[in-house]
Amino acid sequence: MKPLMNTWLLSKKAPLNLHQNLRKNFPMKFIHSARISMTSQEIATALRPFIFTVHPDRFWNFPIEKNTNEISLKRLNEFLGERSTGKCSKIRDEIITFYIRNASSSSSSPEIDFKKVNIKLNSMENLSTTVHRILSQCSLPTEYLKSINKKPIDLDYQSNGWRNSNQKEFFYNKELFDDIESDFIQKRGEMPLSQWLKDNHQSASSKLGASVPIRNKLARLKQEITEKLQLKSLEWNCDWAVSHHPDEFRKLRSKMIVLGRHNGVGIDGQIVLNVEDVRDSWLQMIRSINRFDYYVKQLPKLEKQLSDLIGGVSIVHLENNLCDILSYYASIERFIRSIKEFESSQNSSISWPDSLSAHKLMIDFNSGSLALSSNGNFIVPATCSIDNLVKFINDNMHEADDKLNQEEFNLEHERVLKNDCMETFQFGCLDRHNNIKTEQMISFCRNILDNKDKLKDYLSNTHLHVSMYYSVMHDGQICVPFNCVV
Repeated sequence: MKPLMNTWLLSKKAPLNLHQNLRKNFPMKFIHSARISMTSQEIATALRPFIFTVHPDRFWNFPIEKNTNEISLKRLNEFLGERSTGKCSKIRDEIITFYIRNASSSSSSPEIDFKKVNIKLNSMENLSTTVHRILSQCSLPTEYLKSINKKPIDLDYQSNGWRNSNQKEFFYNKELFDDIESDFIQKRGEMPLSQWLKDNHQSASSKLGASVPIRNKLARLKQEITEKLQLKSLEWNCDWAVSHHPDEFRKLRSKMIVLGRHNGVGIDGQIVLNVEDVRDSWLQMIRSINRFDYYVKQLPKLEKQLSDLIGGVSIVHLENNLCDILSYYASIERFIRSIKEFESSQNSSISWPDSLSAHKLMIDFNSGSLALSSNGNFIVPATCSIDNLVKFINDNMHEADDKLNQEEFNLEHERVLKNDCMETFQFGCLDRHNNIKTEQMISFCRNILDNKDKLKDYLSNTHLHVSMYYSVMHDGQICVPFNCVV
C-alpha cells in the first residue's frame, strides 16, 4: 500500500538523534521508568474499541470510506505481523488512513460526516507508543494503557537506538481480529430476518427501481468500452474519453482491467488502475504496462516448476487477490530455491507425498501460519520454511482429502438449492460474499426455503446478497447475514 504522507510527519533522523541525546544527558533509571512492552492479550484489549470504530462493516453504505478502512486495517495487520517476527519494514515511517464517524453524526441521517485520521506507523518504535497514538488520534480512551504502564522494563542500547530486551513479547495476536469479527457476526444475526425485511423492503424496492436506468447505462458503457478498447474483461466502468490518448489505450487490448485503489499488475495479469487519480495515475500505469509482460508470461511456467517440485500440486491464487505480480514472482522463485536446497541437503526424515495432483496450494502474503482451508486447499505463508511445509502437508493429507470430497458435494448441493431459491422467490440476483462458505450458503438457502410462505412477499424480485450483516445498498441490493433467524 502506498503510504499517505502527512505534513506533520517528522524527519527520519529525528528519532535517532533524540535517542542519542537521551542516552547522553538523562539518568538510565528515568529511561527505564516507562513500561514499553505489551503482551498479545494487552494489545488485543487495548485495540478492541479502535477495531470496532473503524471496522469496514460499519461503513458498508459508504464505499470510499469502507475501502480505505479495509486497506488500512490490512496494513495494520501486516505491520503487527512483521513486529511479531522481529522484522522491520523497509519503510521506517508510513501513514495509514482511517475514516471514523463524527460523534455528532446520527446513523439514521442521510448525510453522515466523517473524520479522516492519518496514523503513523514506525517500525523502529515500541508498540505501546503506536497503540497509544492510534487510540488518542481517534479520540478513544487510553486509560487501559495507563493501567498496565507500571512495571519497569530494562532496556538495551544498540547501534540503531533503544531496543526492548523483551522484544519477543512484541507479537501480533491473530485472535484480536478474529474475536472482533466473531462479535460482529453474532450481532448481525440477532434481528429476525422477517422483521428486518418488513422494516426495509419498501426502501429496497424503491432504490432498486430507481437504479434500473443506472444499471442499464452501466451495462451499455461497459460493453462500449470493452469493444472499443478490445478488452478481455472489465470489472468496473469509467467515462474517460478514449480519444484523448489512443496510443496508450491500445496497450490495453486483451487485458483484464480492475479499477481499484492503487496502480499495479496482479498475479493473473490484471491491470489495476487507481480510481482516485484518473488522469495522471492511469496514464503513468498504462504507459508502463509493457514492462510487466515478461512476468505475466513467465509466471505460469514458474508455477508449473514449483508444482513439479511439490508432487504435482496445483498452484492457485487466492480469490480476488490483486497482489503485486513482481512481489509474487519473487516469492515463487524463493520457494523454488528453498525446495531445491531442502531436497539437496537430505537432512530431513520426511519427504513429499507421492502425489498431490488432486490438491491445491495457495501462497498467502498475509497469513501468519500454515493452514488448511474449509475446501481442502493448503494455504502457505510466503515466509514458510520448507521443513514445516512438508510436515504440515503430510500431517493433513487425510483431512484435506475429506474436505475436498465434502466441498465437491457441497458445491453441487449449493447449486441445486440456489436454483430452487431463484424459482421460488424470483430473485433478480442471488449471490454470496467471498467470506461466506459453501456450507453457510447451503444453510441459508434451506432456511429461507423452509420459511418461504413467511418471506416470499418481502423477497420476491429482489437482488439478495448473503453476507454477515443487514444492509440496503444504494442500488437497492439487500444484504442479509447468513446466520439470520427468520
